[in-house]
Amino acid sequence: MSGSDYHDCIMAFTKGLTLNESSITLKNYGNLLVLKCLREVDDEYIIKKACETTDLKLLARLHSSHTFLSATDWEAVTFVCKHLNSLVDLELTDSSRNAYPFMSVGKLLEQKCLERLVLATGKSTSIELAKEVLDAMMKSNCPLNHEHVKLRHLCLTICMTDECVSYLCTFIKNGHASHLQVLKLSDNGITSNGVSQLCEVLNDVCCRELTSLNLNGNDIGNEGVRMLCHALIEGHCKLKELFLDTCSLTAGSLHHLCEVLCDEHCKLTAISLKNNNIGDEGIRILCADALRKQQCELTILDLDSCSLTANCMHAFCDVFQDKHCKLTNLSLSDNDIGDECLRILCTGSLRGEQCKLTRLNLSFCSLTANCILEVCKVLVDEYCKLSELLLSANAIGDDGVRMLCTNALKEEECKLTALSLDYCDLTDKCVPLLCETLQHGNCKLTELALASNEFTEEGKNLLCNVERNECCKARGFRFGEW
Repeated sequence: MSGSDYHDCIMAFTKGLTLNESSITLKNYGNLLVLKCLREVDDEYIIKKACETTDLKLLARLHSSHTFLSATDWEAVTFVCKHLNSLVDLELTDSSRNAYPFMSVGKLLEQKCLERLVLATGKSTSIELAKEVLDAMMKSNCPLNHEHVKLRHLCLTICMTDECVSYLCTFIKNGHASHLQVLKLSDNGITSNGVSQLCEVLNDVCCRELTSLNLNGNDIGNEGVRMLCHALIEGHCKLKELFLDTCSLTAGSLHHLCEVLCDEHCKLTAISLKNNNIGDEGIRILCADALRKQQCELTILDLDSCSLTANCMHAFCDVFQDKHCKLTNLSLSDNDIGDECLRILCTGSLRGEQCKLTRLNLSFCSLTANCILEVCKVLVDEYCKLSELLLSANAIGDDGVRMLCTNALKEEECKLTALSLDYCDLTDKCVPLLCETLQHGNCKLTELALASNEFTEEGKNLLCNVERNECCKARGFRFGEW
């Protein structure tokens, strides 16, 4: 084969790439095969030409999507990536708990500028690896002849300890994160000591563009939250989103959060506190000292798995009747709410003129069909703004669906466009009425989740046939495992 034919053969082989809006995923083995074959060519000139003249020149995003990759796979991916002029979004995750993937990634990071970088690996990965990655990022000097980009989104789940946080802080202080907007450090080994170091850079002008901070899965405790809140009040950082899921927090942390939320300079609009032992007392503090205050700008609040019971429902009722409360999205999934508590919430506040909720998540809340009539009364109330309701993993049953269809979904006043009924003990008995409702002129549902129910193939087919009817606005019913 002549040199020209060989060159043409390589270029033709790149047509095996499956690009989706300038993006590829390595879940598609064909994409990985193309990269591996280019690596086997082992000719920098040919690979550079392929990246400049074929579809590779359009590649802006590459995601491994938790695909298990061998050492040679990783070597191929990183080798080709350094020649991709348009690549600005790189997401590499590995669940094998081996160090080799990110050793080759470190070399790439020294030679590639990116807007978005996600690195995630197993918890047993060497701490030295985290240092190596951060050191490579500090040495970064992209040699490509293209318009260089600035890092705006950084996600590192690479077994970072408090010691590693100091490397990250150096990276930020040296100006490498001056345009950083999103910082995700979830599921590392960071404690309140690491938060203390992080607070120093949050107070620095070099971090003034940061709007989203994720510390999920780190054992920072109430003390870590106290230091973080102090930094948010005193510093230049203007966070809009704060994620503190599974951070060993208790009700005591809410005093500090409330202080931030009521500060005149606070820009926080979204907070997630999932899987913390906040309890009813924490909710009472949050409601009284923040959500009912005019200064509080919070619109999104996630309280999944926070050990809540009926004892905090009256506090929520007071909040939703308060004109200062700005909440539009509330998640209470996996709390011991129950039918009676929900009836209190429905009767006491969700039907009020002041309530601004548009999305409510009540999945895993020990609900039954006995509370559905009260829910329906809310949905058809003239003041109700709810457009998305999640009731998955509750014993709603066919009777509950019948009430929803008859007393809410077919009514003109009901604004629901998304309804989740996964794992709700539904059978074919509710299918005819559900099909009729979906074709009703007043029904506004565009999304309906029905996974992990007890439908037969006949019931599923009936629903799929309705989906094809032009009168039905909902598309893409989900029936598989939830």
